[in-house]
Amino acid sequence: MTIKVHSMSDILKNSILTRIELYDKDNGIRVGALVISKNKTLEKVNELLDLALAQDIKTIYVVNANSEIKEFLNDNNLFSYIYANDYDHMLDLIFPNS
Repeated sequence: MTIKVHSMSDILKNSILTRIELYDKDNGIRVGALVISKNKTLEKVNELLDLALAQDIKTIYVVNANSEIKEFLNDNNLFSYIYANDYDHMLDLIFPNS
């Protein structure tokens, strides 16, 4: 019997949950990562943005946003948004020296 061990990064990367993740960058600034997965509703995105607002986040990295979500985010000027091609690209943008 073989047991495969997954890192937390792999589990989050492959998760089907739409979520906001919080990261402290190398410079100490806290950022959010909005990871869009199965639930692509604007209601869910708005709920997650409310959570980020409560955490005093200024910058949110976005992964897997469709055109409707991108338009919604671009109309919301509470945050600075940075779009990533995929989950790994997002982590590279947040932690460029890693």
